[in-house]
Amino acid sequence: MPAKKEYTAEFKEQSVRFVFEHIEAEESRYSACARLGPKLNVKAVTLYNWVKHATPKPLKAAATAGSLEELKGTAPVLVDGWCVKFQAAVA
Repeated sequence: MPAKKEYTAEFKEQSVRFVFEHIEAEESRYSACARLGPKLNVKAVTLYNWVKHATPKPLKAAATAGSLEELKGTAPVLVDGWCVKFQAAVA
């Protein structure tokens, strides 16, 4: 089994920057990594993991106190197993 390669943080940062600079307009990140990985002598999946890690994740909307108060005492209305709205709970 070949020895595991260790890459410096600087090399990883430069590689990620290289991907973002050379990605095509309609190309997926993975396709770009598959195309550019051999130029960097890095496997596509390794490069893709670096790119994924360097990409900021979108923030999820946090529930506000007002929205939680509005949902108290309500029950979900299910249509074909999907919650479509909330209505006042019947006791």
